[in-house]
Amino acid sequence: MDELLTTMVLLHAGVSALWLGSMAYSLFVVAPKLTRMLGGSDGAEEARRAEDASRHAEAHQDAEAHQDAEAHQVAEAQRIAGAQRIAEAQRVEEAQRVLAHGNRWPVVGLVGVLWVTGLVLVLLAGDRPAVWWALVAAKGVLLAAATGLFWWVSWRGWPRRVFALPAELPALSRRFRRVAVLMFALVAAAYTLGILAAHS
Repeated sequence: MDELLTTMVLLHAGVSALWLGSMAYSLFVVAPKLTRMLGGSDGAEEARRAEDASRHAEAHQDAEAHQDAEAHQVAEAQRIAGAQRIAEAQRVEEAQRVLAHGNRWPVVGLVGVLWVTGLVLVLLAGDRPAVWWALVAAKGVLLAAATGLFWWVSWRGWPRRVFALPAELPALSRRFRRVAVLMFALVAAAYTLGILAAHS
């Protein structure tokens, strides 16, 4: 029984750490580097260009003859910035698709192992204090929420992203990042509760 318990603890903790670490690496290392490498700017560069064009137009407002031309320049700069943002988003999107290809089922396996080992650990828990059960219950809720988000990303969000129009990619990319940060926070919180439960 002790060997089974030790094996389950090691599997559960190891898989938890693996999922958490892979999400952290993808979210905080790979994604920003892809954006920088492929020219993505998340709108910052476009905003700077539009602001420069606006300043240029304001500097010439005293000459009424140039107002129409300056307004046209601002509109043209904004149009070009929008087209560049879409092109950059497409390049980043293509790279992310290559990196994400084939990752769904390995993560499903990780999540499955987490749930199975977690349930076995609960069944082997025996007589534990109330605080342990409260921490484990809270951890289960957090993992269920993270699992639900992963389901949404894999079977709802990702197909929508694959078939999105180029103009829709920047907004979808921002939404995916928000979901990824939330999923990371949920798994990190669940991992922390697991450590606290082990020492309660």
